Amino acid sequence: MFRWTTRWWDPMLAAFGAPGADLAVYADGTVIGTSTVDFEVRPMIWPYVTGTIPVAEVEVLLAAAAAAGLLESPGMVDGNDAMVGAPVTFVDVRTAAGTARHRVHALQTPPVADTPYLATLRDFVDQLREATWEALDPTSAPFLESDQVAVIASRLAPPPERAVADWDGAFPLAEAVPCTVTGDAATIAMLHQHIAGDFFSDGDTTYSVTAQQLLPGESACFDVQPGQPGQPGQPDDVASPVIRITTQPLFPVEPPFVGAGPASVVFADGLVLAPSNVSFAAAPWAWPYDTGTVTPEQVAALLDLAVELRLGTVAAPMPRFDVTDAPVTTFLLDLGDGPVVHQVEALDSPPADDPTGYYARLAEFRDAVRALVDDHVEVGEFYRPTHWMVVSAPDDGPGTASEWRGPVPLDELTECTVVAGDAWLDLFGTGNAGGGARYADAGVDYRLAVRVAFPDETC
Repeated sequence: MFRWTTRWWDPMLAAFGAPGADLAVYADGTVIGTSTVDFEVRPMIWPYVTGTIPVAEVEVLLAAAAAAGLLESPGMVDGNDAMVGAPVTFVDVRTAAGTARHRVHALQTPPVADTPYLATLRDFVDQLREATWEALDPTSAPFLESDQVAVIASRLAPPPERAVADWDGAFPLAEAVPCTVTGDAATIAMLHQHIAGDFFSDGDTTYSVTAQQLLPGESACFDVQPGQPGQPGQPDDVASPVIRITTQPLFPVEPPFVGAGPASVVFADGLVLAPSNVSFAAAPWAWPYDTGTVTPEQVAALLDLAVELRLGTVAAPMPRFDVTDAPVTTFLLDLGDGPVVHQVEALDSPPADDPTGYYARLAEFRDAVRALVDDHVEVGEFYRPTHWMVVSAPDDGPGTASEWRGPVPLDELTECTVVAGDAWLDLFGTGNAGGGARYADAGVDYRLAVRVAFPDETC
């Protein structure tokens, strides 16, 4: 009836990763949660413990959720979406009438202007944890037996010092990219002997593998999914880029906010994009991209360079402790086997210890892409977008607000949303940004943040 879980967004998977904290409460009083027992290294399959609470206590929790208004809230509500890059807390309340799903970034780090909704959700999570704490005591609660496990594999070259085991599971690891579910007891027993992220060789390919238990009632990978392309109004037949390179400076965020768009974009057919340098007063509302054309052979050469520079698989993460608030550069590559993402801090100030030259290889690839794109874009030849990322926030500042003429009321855009369609092209692709970003709608003034998005992007 209740599910509380915290997860990080994993750009390699284009989905939310395994739970950090996880708690499920069933109608019969069964409770299951991630164990809080300490381990020297993280096991491949993090253990869950199980216990029971009185059914009357489940009814008390349901009454508390109803009193707090958590049964009526629409699904996938993000009450703190200005916190970019934070873990996401999901709270599901399931009744005979359906499931109410709440989604909040950084729930335990509320914004300066906290809201009753966020405070209520924090209080309810605390009540869930308090009601189940004794039943899930890691010193006495039994471990949950794994009979269904989600296996997540990534094609990844191991560091020189890491051992690589031969894969002898019940399925090829290629089927676990990005994820597959197994109930094979021998495979599950084998995975229990490894630590998360261990490397396996299967045929000619090496994979890094993680796994997670599925709870009773779950049967598929990634039970918690983000919004996906293909929502109403978002055409599925528009091509996505094969190369995107984005640099996001870090600074205090004031809503409304959308992250930076890519600085270099390359499509398989040879279309290339770079942010326009036209004057702000003359630019369309959503800051435009200049376009150019290269040959498909030149695109193929860039992708070959990525493989030559060993960027076809994701390197082990390199956390930086020698820089603070550095810009983050993200590379998103489509080499034919699904997206490959590289993300590093302070690319142009590499760490002193980089034995594989990872930073230098990324910088070489970025410079090659940038040189090709910059040599071919035509200033003032604007890209005709199909998608935009937009978010609004009430604004009572001075000045005159233009009347909103968009197809959706602004109070429905207070969470970051990817929109598409000719009406949005008319609104964001014409006019000029110098005209101001404040709009009046239903008696309330709003400020907007907008950027061009691509068909496969989500907020």
